[in-house]
Amino acid sequence: MERRILSTTASLRAESQGDEMALTGYAARFNTKSHPLPGGFTETIAPGAFRRSLANGDDVVCTFNHSSDHVLGRTKSGTLRLAEDDKGLKFRCQLDKNQTAHRDLHSAIKRGDIADCSFAFTVDGDDFNDGTDENGERCILRTVRSVKQLHDVSVVTQLTAALQSTLALLRPLFQTRLRTPSIALA
Repeated sequence: MERRILSTTASLRAESQGDEMALTGYAARFNTKSHPLPGGFTETIAPGAFRRSLANGDDVVCTFNHSSDHVLGRTKSGTLRLAEDDKGLKFRCQLDKNQTAHRDLHSAIKRGDIADCSFAFTVDGDDFNDGTDENGERCILRTVRSVKQLHDVSVVTQLTAALQSTLALLRPLFQTRLRTPSIALA
């Protein structure tokens, strides 16, 4: 199982509609080069990489810091929804207003104290080629083409990010467009 930590490139926003809270964002962005990873390679995720895992209906959890002690939502219960679009793997997790940890997380994201996402996965198809990293230096470039199983999407407090183009936002459950012009989530 591998994990990737992804830093946002846009500021986080939190909005509320009554007591309802939802966490939305991208756990992975396609065609974005990572920083050099352990093992000496740079990585990108190819469009469609999550198609197999999503089609299989894997039971995926949304967690805080990849901890099974801090589950925020789950596909099996319907509180976590996952989908691929042309930008990446987007998620929507309905938070529970009755759980203190969920309210605290909402507040921390709203303040900007927590701004990163991550995902844990098992690869089914990838390839390695010569390429260039984010600085134009020669490197080994890994392209993840197929994820066998997606284990979790996670909101994390990591300061060092592997990929620089994910987005996590808090928003009300019934809002269908974000105020960020380039991103619309259903």
